Amino acid sequence: MDSDVDLIVLTGDTSRYIEDEGWIAALGGREVLRTQRWGLWLTERRFSTGSGLEVEVDVTETAWAATNPVDPVTASVVGGGLRVLHDPHGQLRALVGALLGTENGERREDGGEHQASGRT
Repeated sequence: MDSDVDLIVLTGDTSRYIEDEGWIAALGGREVLRTQRWGLWLTERRFSTGSGLEVEVDVTETAWAATNPVDPVTASVVGGGLRVLHDPHGQLRALVGALLGTENGERREDGGEHQASGRT
């Protein structure tokens, strides 16, 4: 079954998100539906909210976003549509840039490539 919202959390402390459920409640989670390991990198935490929304949060080490080389599974996730919400160290921007062949990882509205506007 597909989730309604999919998120990826890159962290240096995956156990904080895998072993603890306090952050799930802070996001409005009412019931943990599944915790499942996927391959070498990802652990899925799937939960439902009070409104019935189903949220999948994939927790992974920051190395998931490595660019030299880019992991094939990571490339398929990014290629499927990745919208960066928070990237304080620029890791995801660099990853998208490596896959698009651009310096900054941004796409133009028409699907092409363009230079960054100075946003972080």
